[in-house]
Amino acid sequence: NLAADDGGGNTIYLSNTSSSLSMLGVSGDFFGTGSEKQMFMSPADEILRFPATYNDSYTTQSVQNMMILGSEVGAPVDSIVVKNATTKVVSINGYGTVTTPLGSFAAILVNEISYGADSTWTYTLGFGNLVNSVMDTTYTSTFWTDDAAAGFPLMDITHDNAGNVYNKLLSKTHH
Repeated sequence: NLAADDGGGNTIYLSNTSSSLSMLGVSGDFFGTGSEKQMFMSPADEILRFPATYNDSYTTQSVQNMMILGSEVGAPVDSIVVKNATTKVVSINGYGTVTTPLGSFAAILVNEISYGADSTWTYTLGFGNLVNSVMDTTYTSTFWTDDAAAGFPLMDITHDNAGNVYNKLLSKTHH
């Protein structure tokens, strides 16, 4: 029931219910070929459960799938299938006031550890071949507010286990 532009030309499809905000999929020209592709998530990627309160914790699982024709990317195969299976361990372990260039907001701090398995298969004449498999762990700290003026999330920080920041994003309403 929601769609959002990710700022890079892709569209994110979301479901916002009384129990959670979940990502259902993404569409866009991921490979710069001029052809829009869709990445489906089943089960959906649960972004945040509601009500979200201090000391909540839970684990979620999601699977993302995308299929590309080999001819679309110049590969000598019939198709390429990319799959990501993710398990997220979520804990809400902070709350307070967050001050940004837009203002100060009451917020909660949601920390996630995401364990992902990325796999790529190629298919030719119906036979599949696993060509790549990578395990990855991502740490994210996100400040969420229910103030409509702030957007969602308020701030998103990707870091390693030691706290070294890789990426920091403020809500789109801050730009």
